[in-house]
Amino acid sequence: PSPQGLAGSWYPAGHAQWLAAAAGLVVFPERYRAPFEGGSRARAHMTRLSAIVLDGDIFGPPVLGPMKSACVAFARLASVRLVGLEFVRAGGEWVFDAVTPMPDLRMGGARLLDGLATALRQK
Repeated sequence: PSPQGLAGSWYPAGHAQWLAAAAGLVVFPERYRAPFEGGSRARAHMTRLSAIVLDGDIFGPPVLGPMKSACVAFARLASVRLVGLEFVRAGGEWVFDAVTPMPDLRMGGARLLDGLATALRQK
């Protein structure tokens, strides 16, 4: 473990949006103005999905196909071992909405706890 923890150094929202697009995640064209009237307030009422990436593995609800590899790519591009990614359902697809260095670890269950224990034992 380092002083920064598994989540590493952190980025402002605009940089996270850029990293998400570079990783291949679907993003809103403008961070604070979604393609729907009302912007971020409208997104608060959309269906949400959260995913946790730890050392290249995905935890939480099933994330499939290209979205799964894009989540792992986000963590790699951000140079972090642990990250929480938030998505909203918009226009029939999952759209990147936010990122957190402190995801809700409960959603990863015992498998995530085992992964964290392994990660913390590594030098």
